[in-house]
Amino acid sequence: MGTEGKEKVFSGKYNKKIPLENVWDRERLVESSLSYIRKMAELCRKNGVEFNIVIFPHAECLIPQQGALADMDAFLEEFAEENGIGLYNYNVTMRPDIYELLPDTSYADVKHVNHTGALTMTHLLAEDYTKGGEVSAVE
Repeated sequence: MGTEGKEKVFSGKYNKKIPLENVWDRERLVESSLSYIRKMAELCRKNGVEFNIVIFPHAECLIPQQGALADMDAFLEEFAEENGIGLYNYNVTMRPDIYELLPDTSYADVKHVNHTGALTMTHLLAEDYTKGGEVSAVE
């Protein structure tokens, strides 16, 4: 079974009446959440299952609210490497072409892709995965 894709299209602007916090702040990380990710990765390893983290990009208009993307990317790379986890990071800092591939019309809102965006991301991830290369550093 699956879900029916809905094609809600983002307008390219977010409602400024709704405050958006930085989506990244290293100081706000919760150790228990990181611990659960480590436990999931270990469970997968014990059962011969590959475990990867996939970071989807946000809509381009949210870039000013994203805070220190470089710090987030550095943290994710360190965390993934330390814990033997694959990382597919599609932030604009890792994929400078991401907004050419995923314009505003590929989003349902500032943080979620719509059906079209999901198809695009699925193809990107499948291509990167089958090439055997993680997306975790600007080349």
